[in-house]
Amino acid sequence: MAVTMSKIYRYVVRVDKGFAPNPYNQFCTLACCKPKIRKGASPGDWVVGFANSSRGNSRLIYAMQVGEVMPLNEYFEDKRFRGRIDNIYYENNGELKQKKNKFHDEKDYETDVGGKNVLIAKDGMWWYFGNKAPDLIVEICNDDAKAKYSRVEAIDRLLFNGRNYMVNGLLGDEIGILYSYLMNNWPDGGKIGEPFDAPIHPKCG
Repeated sequence: MAVTMSKIYRYVVRVDKGFAPNPYNQFCTLACCKPKIRKGASPGDWVVGFANSSRGNSRLIYAMQVGEVMPLNEYFEDKRFRGRIDNIYYENNGELKQKKNKFHDEKDYETDVGGKNVLIAKDGMWWYFGNKAPDLIVEICNDDAKAKYSRVEAIDRLLFNGRNYMVNGLLGDEIGILYSYLMNNWPDGGKIGEPFDAPIHPKCG
C-alpha cells in the first residue's frame, strides 16, 4: 500500500463514548476534540487512536484514512450528517454556536471550534473497534515468526501514549503493516465493537 506523503496522526482515546470519534450510521467522523489534528489533517492522511493505559496502550480503538475535510458549519448543513451526535456546531450571524447536546458544553467550545474542521473517513477505509480493540503487539507481531522483530519495531514506532498527539517519528512501513492486518481480518472495515464507556459527559484528552 502506498502511503507516500501521507501523515499519520496518533493519539490516545482517553474516553471512548462514540462521540469523538463517532462511528455510527455508516460514517466515521472526528468533529470535536483534538483540534490540532482536525486543523492539520488533509485527505489521504491517517488518524489512529489507541486505548488509554488502563486498557492497554497497544490496543487499537480505531484507525481511519481521511477522505474529506469539512468546516464545522458545512458539516452541520450537509444532509448526509444531519442528526449525528457530534454535529453540534452551526453558524449564526457569522459566529459558530453550539447546539444543546449530551456530550459537550460551553467549556468545550474553544477546543472544538479551534479545530475548525471535521475529518470524515474515506468509505471502506476506517475500522472502529471500541471495546473489541485488538492488541497490536499480540495480534500483528506474533502472527509471523519470520517478520516478528521488524513488526515489533514498526508497531513500537506507531504507538503513542502521550497527552496530545504525534505525527512524526515513523520510517514509512508502519501504516502498511497496520493496513494489511486490518484488511486481512476486516476487509470491509466499519464499526466492529461498541464504545468502551457509558454515555456520560466526556472529557477530551
